[in-house]
Amino acid sequence: MLDHYYKKLKGKNYDNVHADVIMSRVPEFLQKHELVAGDLFCYYIGQLHDIDWFPMTYGYNTRNRGDFEFFNRLVSKRHFAKVKTLLGVENSSEFKSKLDALIAKGADRGYANYRGKIPAIDYYVNPEAVASQI
Repeated sequence: MLDHYYKKLKGKNYDNVHADVIMSRVPEFLQKHELVAGDLFCYYIGQLHDIDWFPMTYGYNTRNRGDFEFFNRLVSKRHFAKVKTLLGVENSSEFKSKLDALIAKGADRGYANYRGKIPAIDYYVNPEAVASQI
């Protein structure tokens, strides 16, 4: 109902009204790509902990196409050691096992007719590269 009203009010057929409202109200101190990255980050961390989080703004992801600093840095053993608790694991082999399980599920989430599916975590993280560098 809200979607229908908003689309009629704005005179545009939005793919996701909620995401449009969120993105149109991003405060000046925050850049839109940072909000989208945070939303996607919550989604991926949620997947690792079996918590359901849906990144409503993922369709606005124009900046983090294959480049996500947090995940890029997982190749470093030092960085991995600092964030392993956040990832919900004790060591890199446990994390790789979690990644393999998520990858096996595939990228099956997203809005119908909305800029594609949510990128699977392996779009940003190569399990073989995790904690492989000093």
